[in-house]
Amino acid sequence: MEKSQLIADLQQAAAKSQHAVVEMLAINAIENYPNEAFGYYYQAVCRVQRGNYLEAAESLQEVEKYDNGHIGAVLLGADIACEQGEIKQWAEKVNRALALDPLNAEVQLQAARYDVYQFENESALSYINNAILKLNNEAAYKVRAEIYQNTAQYELALLDLTSCQRFSPNNPLIIRQKIAIHKLLADQAAVESEYRLLIALDDNNLDYKADFAYFLTEAGLYKDAEFYWDILVAYRPNEADYSLKRAAVRYKLEKYTDALEDCSTALMLSPKNADTYILLAKIRLAMYDIQEAIEELDNGINAEADDLAKLHNYKGEILMNESDYIRAAEEFAIAAQSDTYEATACFNLGKCYMEQGELEKAYEAWQKAEAAFHPDADEMIQTYCSAQVAAQAQSTEAGLLFMYETEAENNRNSRFIKMLTGKVWKFSEEITVKSNPLFKEIPQEMSELLLDAFNKMVLFINPNGLFIMNPEQNDLRTVYRIDKEEANEIWLMCQPLTGSKERLFKLKYENKAVSLDGFAEDMEFGLYFRPAENGLSAKEKQAYQQRVENAEIAFMNM
Repeated sequence: MEKSQLIADLQQAAAKSQHAVVEMLAINAIENYPNEAFGYYYQAVCRVQRGNYLEAAESLQEVEKYDNGHIGAVLLGADIACEQGEIKQWAEKVNRALALDPLNAEVQLQAARYDVYQFENESALSYINNAILKLNNEAAYKVRAEIYQNTAQYELALLDLTSCQRFSPNNPLIIRQKIAIHKLLADQAAVESEYRLLIALDDNNLDYKADFAYFLTEAGLYKDAEFYWDILVAYRPNEADYSLKRAAVRYKLEKYTDALEDCSTALMLSPKNADTYILLAKIRLAMYDIQEAIEELDNGINAEADDLAKLHNYKGEILMNESDYIRAAEEFAIAAQSDTYEATACFNLGKCYMEQGELEKAYEAWQKAEAAFHPDADEMIQTYCSAQVAAQAQSTEAGLLFMYETEAENNRNSRFIKMLTGKVWKFSEEITVKSNPLFKEIPQEMSELLLDAFNKMVLFINPNGLFIMNPEQNDLRTVYRIDKEEANEIWLMCQPLTGSKERLFKLKYENKAVSLDGFAEDMEFGLYFRPAENGLSAKEKQAYQQRVENAEIAFMNM
């Protein structure tokens, strides 16, 4: 057979995935043209199509002997490296292909695949857009769909997946990808439609029906979900989760007797599943049998179910709803030992203590709930535990003042601190605006809001601490240690008496004004203060006196 005809036949057979024909023709090519690369290349193609990657790599080594710039072989090598997870080798092959023929559409497709893997979506999109102009095939559209999905351009991803279906209208992988995107778009009707198309492709595929049943259940389409769970339970009666899911659906449909039967089956198949005991309790509650509900949970606890904390937490909720706060607290205390339920259990534990009038215990429980990121814990603390918060703040403050006694002694020797001590420093709008470029960059409305807040600030400093009074906003009260001192500048590492993290402030004295840097995190924004020639105004004196009476600035007179 002539070489040109042999190559044409090889190309055609490879395109049709006729493995036996490709293998036979490749052997023919190798025997008749042993010093040429094309026979070994198609032998490698055949072996890749059959999944024989090791043998395919051997064939590609032969290609290298006779044509080390064979672009098809380099791309095939990249495919093999990708399939085997050899990422470094894959990158090398992609870079080599780009060096050999950067405008080749297949090369650009491979480069896009690699960049998608590396989350380089922008460069991947550039490659694939060029490739699609020439290739217009399923593989290229599928890669671009993945890029669009990664970058949350879901509508564009769906368009490309629809283009893929022109080439493979019944490809289940494409339909499943469309389902995933429709879920991200919260398009319930589209998801349902795609699932029905998927099932129509293969009505005997139970995995498709299971996925659809899970979706219908989550979507609250309980009647349709029950239909598919019926099928799944009939075909896979030993799958405990299927019986449990049908029980959950029947519970929602108020088919309580049927739901109890399904739960019994699920427990027989998986006796330690905590979710089954939870569902049993919910069904009993729906049937107005509170004691039975508690007994179902106790059965799970006695059976040492796989998530005991979940059972204790739910039992606590039932008891709390029945105003049995003592027993409920016992259950929440057990559940709170689990990281999963710590936030919820501690929050509810606090509510139980509150109902019993034990606010100290409630405060402690809500603190733990807040530390575990319960969204409502802080509100409960602020509403019911103001006395406990104040007591803890005073305790924290006393500890910090004691810790900084030595620093206060050292601060007394600072020439800079002596220069500022005993004076009242008021905010200077004129110098602050003039010295901060920020006010030229931000809108006037924002500038006015900032200045309105700053204009009420009064600064006091002595060796014991730094205090900024702001009558209409939060004050700043800190003890400090000197971090660095120069002729007219000083850096203070300040510890707020709230117990929050340390902050570095820089004070500078020039032209009879003090600048304070450190309010902004980047330390590039300075507030300027001038000595108050007439002391405090009547309103400021009232605000200051109120803080003295509340012992909020007693540390300034240590």
